[in-house]
Amino acid sequence: MTRPISMLSGLLFLTALCTLGACSSSPSDPIVCDASARAGITVTIKDAETMAPLAATARGVVRDGAYVDSLILVASDTRAAAFERPGTYSVEVRLTGYQNFNTSNVRVTAGTCHVNAVVVPALLLKARS
Repeated sequence: MTRPISMLSGLLFLTALCTLGACSSSPSDPIVCDASARAGITVTIKDAETMAPLAATARGVVRDGAYVDSLILVASDTRAAAFERPGTYSVEVRLTGYQNFNTSNVRVTAGTCHVNAVVVPALLLKARS
């Protein structure tokens, strides 16, 4: 009865190592990828003056040609989009009372298992009255 438990423990340990990036890429030891979806773009959204997080009430989109994806809230100061989708994006963030934030040529590249994520800092300036 001890053997199945130790085999299971070993399998869990190897899975954890692979998830943390400890897997080798040699032909005799192929890379094992997990099934999670990673955001290609994360946007940290803060007030430019106070650095207060604004993502909860801000809205935004990313665009790559005809592809458009809404930024979804993932933390108090962060929204994300373009899950597992390489491309060259423009990013737009809007929030009432602030100037719009726009940037372009945000390149998300394909990695071995997931996209290579890009973080875009969006420091929003208060709108002029």
